[in-house]
Amino acid sequence: MREPLLGTIPALVALVFVGVLLARAWGRGKAAARDRYAVVSGAVDAVVISSVARVLVAPQGMAAWGWAIGWGWVATCGAIGVGVAGACLRWRSLPWDAPARPDRAPRPRRRAVLSAVYVAAGAGIVVLVS
Repeated sequence: MREPLLGTIPALVALVFVGVLLARAWGRGKAAARDRYAVVSGAVDAVVISSVARVLVAPQGMAAWGWAIGWGWVATCGAIGVGVAGACLRWRSLPWDAPARPDRAPRPRRRAVLSAVYVAAGAGIVVLVS
C-alpha cells in the first residue's frame, strides 16, 4: 500500500510546479510573471522537478500503473511545452528585473546572469538524475 502513495507524492509536487509555470507564463494579474527571471526560474523548476519525479516514481514497483506513468509523463512534458510557448510569447514585453519594492533600483544584468546560472544548474541536475 505504501509504494503507490510514495510514488504519487513526487508526481503531485511536479504537477504543482508545472501549474506554477503555466500560471506565470499565461496568467494575468498577480499570477503572471513580473520579469524574465520569474519565467526562466519557473520553467527550470518545472523541468527539474518533473525529471526528479520521473526518476522517483518509475522505480516504485508500480507495474500496474505503467500506462498511467507513461501518459502522465507525456502530459507533463506537453504542459511544460505549453508553458514555454507562453513564456516565449511574453518574453519581449517583460523586463529582466522588476523590483518588488519601489525603493530598489532594477538590476537587469545581474538577473540575466542569475538566469544563466539557474539554467546551467538545472541542466546539471537533470543530467545527474537521468
